[in-house]
Amino acid sequence: MDPAGAAVVPPPPPPAATVPPAGAAARPAWTRLSARMAWATALFVLGCAAASLAFFAMTLPRADDSRLLGSCAPTEAEAAGLRVASEKLLLAASAQVLAGTAALLVPARPVAAFGCLLGWLTSYHATDVLWMLVACHGHAHGVLAFHFWVFFIMLFVVLAVSVVVSVIG
Repeated sequence: MDPAGAAVVPPPPPPAATVPPAGAAARPAWTRLSARMAWATALFVLGCAAASLAFFAMTLPRADDSRLLGSCAPTEAEAAGLRVASEKLLLAASAQVLAGTAALLVPARPVAAFGCLLGWLTSYHATDVLWMLVACHGHAHGVLAFHFWVFFIMLFVVLAVSVVVSVIG
């Protein structure tokens, strides 16, 4: 109440048109550009993951040091082959990271398609390194072989979808 004894009337609420409804902050529509940007980001992240896999495989202990791998420690010839495959993976992953960065900075269809091709190259080397890591002396049986082939099929499906997203948009 004011000093004169009259009740103070609160100001009226703002018109309903200026107050957004509760769910109005919805995500923007998925566009071709945002799909390419998502692909470029995934390309960058997967390239970094492949590079870390290459570094891990390159730094495995020698065959005479079996603390980490036990009876599945690679022989000297297997370790040398793993190092060579890891070096190829590292080079391919580095190129993929650069292509992912370029695709993020220049979201154009040719850059995305080039990055997709590098993704195929990196995945080829990654499956080679993974097989050398999971197969004890080149042999994997049963559940381990099944899971590797499930991974390989899923990788192929993801790469096929990436071709569609990067080329068609």
